[in-house]
Amino acid sequence: MRGVSNDVAHCTGDHSSPINNRLGAAALIADHCLTRISCFGSLPTMTKERPLRIGISRCLLGDQVRYDGGHKRDPYLADVLSQHVEWVPVCPEVEVGLGTPRESIRLWGFAESPRLVTIITRVDHTSAMIRFSERRVSELEALDLSGYVFKEGSPSCGVNGVRVYPRHGRSTRTGIGLFARVFMKHFPLLSYLTESMSERLLQPTHGIGMSLTSAIPSFTEQEEAHFVSASKKGDHDAFAQLVQQHQRRVFNLVFRMLQQYEEANEVTQETFLAAWQGLPTFRGEARFSTWLYRIAYNCALKQLEQRKRDRAIQLEVQAEQIVSSTSREQRVDAELEARARQALVHEHLANLPAKYRIVLVLRHLQDMTYEEMAEILTMPIGTIKTHLFRARNLLKERIEMFDRERNTRTRGA
Repeated sequence: MRGVSNDVAHCTGDHSSPINNRLGAAALIADHCLTRISCFGSLPTMTKERPLRIGISRCLLGDQVRYDGGHKRDPYLADVLSQHVEWVPVCPEVEVGLGTPRESIRLWGFAESPRLVTIITRVDHTSAMIRFSERRVSELEALDLSGYVFKEGSPSCGVNGVRVYPRHGRSTRTGIGLFARVFMKHFPLLSYLTESMSERLLQPTHGIGMSLTSAIPSFTEQEEAHFVSASKKGDHDAFAQLVQQHQRRVFNLVFRMLQQYEEANEVTQETFLAAWQGLPTFRGEARFSTWLYRIAYNCALKQLEQRKRDRAIQLEVQAEQIVSSTSREQRVDAELEARARQALVHEHLANLPAKYRIVLVLRHLQDMTYEEMAEILTMPIGTIKTHLFRARNLLKERIEMFDRERNTRTRGA
């Protein structure tokens, strides 16, 4: 691919390099990027003119904006972190005009496209909330936010696990709040947390004592080209500038793929080490950022493959335990029962051709947009959609074939 040379190999092999001695980047990159973009890490006193701007659900700061006139004040966010960031409080339900106190609302219908409805009077606020959310995120974009802390479980602000009430049957925790859905679509690479995540992720134990500074201005193409050229000649300080410029987007890309903080931390570190080692192969035919994000994508994909291998080993161990304790007939039934549906899907997914497996992983497991996928895979959106269509059909056929074979075996028993 143009401008992307040996980037898979960059994620393997010896990681020793001069960068470890001069920059200390290998040990510092990931936590520093977290400190800058998401307020993870240590929190020294701000010395810049403007601290990072972080959006936040108003009720978490103690504002009495909830449906019952109360709040959900989080002491760490309101008392500690507020000394180091500039909060941008938002309450979609109040700002859309519902008032306080008010009749409570819930997500109703299907998790993929729920309606926002009051519990008793059944007034539908879906359209109003979506219109408000689209306007509000545009306003927030102008504020140059560096992250967002959402109120978990909220039908407007919950980022996952929000209760959805179907027409029939029990509710499920499979929804996303309407405002949060619009926000995450508008800011696909921006970091976000909930208050329960903050207790684990926003603690000083993750920090490395680096200053929490305001956002670094973007390079011009000429400036970036200068730093890339100098880095290729072994200039560690120039590469440090490139690290600072791109670390936040690299971490967010990796974190969205892995959805696991510690792994994303390690893979971000691995990405910059691989970039440093691979600079001699960078020909400049594509933007440096595209080349760098491709390395990050491959490093993250390698980590996902390792997860699948670990899962396969776990299933094999479970199967051996079953062999030692059951008869052959019982073993077949026990193995089939032990393989949860999700594990079955992942198993068949791993056996798909690589070009189909990648688009399914990025689209459905990592929830990427077509635009993000096109940049990472250097592939037209139309081609990506074609691959997705064929991949879904192929995966469906294989799972249905497995189900038919299982049913035949069960009836024969």
